[in-house]
Amino acid sequence: MNSAWKSVVEQAILNAGCSPDIRSLHTVSDGGGQAVLRVSLCSRRELFAKIVQRDSSDRLASEFVGLKAIGDVGILAVPEVLPVYVGEQQTVLLIEALAVVQSEVIPQSVWERFGQELAAHHEVTQGNRYGWDSSNFIGSTQQHNNWCTDWVEFNRINRLGFQLTLARERGLLSERDTKLIEQVIDQLKELIPKAPPASLIHGDLWAGNALPALVNGDLRIAVIDPAVSIGDGWADIAMMKLFGGFPDVVYDAYRSARHDCEFQEKRILVYQLYHWLNHLNIFGHEYLDAVVSCARACLGLKAHGGT
Repeated sequence: MNSAWKSVVEQAILNAGCSPDIRSLHTVSDGGGQAVLRVSLCSRRELFAKIVQRDSSDRLASEFVGLKAIGDVGILAVPEVLPVYVGEQQTVLLIEALAVVQSEVIPQSVWERFGQELAAHHEVTQGNRYGWDSSNFIGSTQQHNNWCTDWVEFNRINRLGFQLTLARERGLLSERDTKLIEQVIDQLKELIPKAPPASLIHGDLWAGNALPALVNGDLRIAVIDPAVSIGDGWADIAMMKLFGGFPDVVYDAYRSARHDCEFQEKRILVYQLYHWLNHLNIFGHEYLDAVVSCARACLGLKAHGGT
């Protein structure tokens, strides 16, 4: 048993109103300022414990709030999360350990159901403004979510504008590349809707955050590690398409179940540009070509110049 973390995990379990009858404790990962442990209780319950230093508590608080919010809509499968424990030195988030199933043996019908569920989740309107009550994190980057009643303006300031400023400050974009992205921002009103249905979006829905798992004995796709906000549901599809990993049946089922399907291809490119810029800011110049190519595609330009 990993005795270095045992005490703080026990305190977190007690804080959640459970008995800290730990049977085993194993480190899953430890790096990047966060340790993840698998916790087996004598009651046969399995949990993951995410542990950060106290000054990074907001990261775990954001994850807790995001998973709770998605779960509260009541359509998508999410793991249960227990209240965040803030100790003297560390902060702990306890998450139900899902019974994950190997994705290569998942029937198409399960993926189709996920597309339908995601569409139904996005069809639940969340008012008439976009944003979130606090900033959260997209990867290691802070994601600003200042409320706005105009989706174009929200993306101009909180999404593309913020990422562009960050990339410029870090010396990752030339003047030419900066102007290209500024062109996209200037044309946002032609590329994305001003007032799409306000949906609770996952925000970071790549394949690693969508797990085939047994949920109450039912094989479903469960989502984890969100970067939630209220926005355009097609932003989740944009992230899903960015690196693949989802079968086409997911997108077909989603599209068939959504009422808001106009200009989806243009919007998807804009929302993907946000994620490419974020990858540029996190990982550096290896993502510059992807940023430039996506920006040119948003503007209807050819990949290597011209119109």
